[in-house]
Amino acid sequence: MLAVYETGASCYKSISDFVDAFYVGALGRAYNSLSDPAWKTTLTQAQAQGQGQLIAAAQNLGTSLFTSPEYLSLNPDVPANRGQFVTDLYAAYLGRVPDGYGYDAWLAALNNGSSRDDVRHGFAYSAEFQNDVG
Repeated sequence: MLAVYETGASCYKSISDFVDAFYVGALGRAYNSLSDPAWKTTLTQAQAQGQGQLIAAAQNLGTSLFTSPEYLSLNPDVPANRGQFVTDLYAAYLGRVPDGYGYDAWLAALNNGSSRDDVRHGFAYSAEFQNDVG
């Protein structure tokens, strides 16, 4: 079953490929079905319930990974790591490298008091992410 359309491409990603890519984007490692939560099953079940449920499950995946002790140990919430955090969000949520303007805007938001959760929500609720997942 197909779940995620790749922006600017002519093919779809499977849920398995989507979860794998999200893990690499966020944590820099592959998904491990033996030790990680059952995200592939969760997204497959959500997909069967409709687009809204699939988007919500994908958003929950992002919340789980970017607030996990593993991510926070790789990229603690300190000013010096803000740029990498933005880059990681682009990689995980959008499957691409940041564009100059967007990167600068998200980094400025963090530097001007927006929380990591606020910025992460910007990616999770963006039209680009929701269209890709839908």
